Amino acid sequence: MNLQHLLAAALKSRHDEDFLDKLNNKLTSYLMFALGLSIFAQEYTGDPLKCWAKPSWHSSWLQYAEDYCFIEGTYAIKLNATLPHPLEYDQHKKITFYQWIPFIFYLMGIMLQLPRFFWSFINWTSYLHLTGFCNVAVDSFRHHPVHKKANIEVYVAHFEDAINRKCKKTKDKKVFTSVNGAVKAVYG
Repeated sequence: MNLQHLLAAALKSRHDEDFLDKLNNKLTSYLMFALGLSIFAQEYTGDPLKCWAKPSWHSSWLQYAEDYCFIEGTYAIKLNATLPHPLEYDQHKKITFYQWIPFIFYLMGIMLQLPRFFWSFINWTSYLHLTGFCNVAVDSFRHHPVHKKANIEVYVAHFEDAINRKCKKTKDKKVFTSVNGAVKAVYG
């Protein structure tokens, strides 16, 4: 598949999601993954942070200090403040969160994908092809508004069929019959 086909598939209009859904589960989550990847690459392949060191330190000492600061955390001291005595470091707030930032971005990207995965799972296990069902419903109401009642009856029959197939597996027809009755009462 080439890039043009991938872009066309990603931008294809679907009737079961709106602009905010697309923004949440595609653009925003991909942005979180990209930010996490770039920060991860900077931290674990480049220079994660710069520590101030004495000019007399060799490069190996400087590398050791930077690795130690990255693993153990560091302290924030104002630019014009005098450096505290090493025994007073505990009084300053230790900064240790920066190692976790890429993983937090990855987690945010995954969390933004969860509603889409949940919807796909429900679609797969419900005996209803909800995406196709929504597409057909929107198209039929848009093109044939006079046949609205007939279309609703077709959709209710489709739901009944799916519920009956599901009931054969679960043997709990009372729950599904009441759901079916509620759908008919609302739309019928």
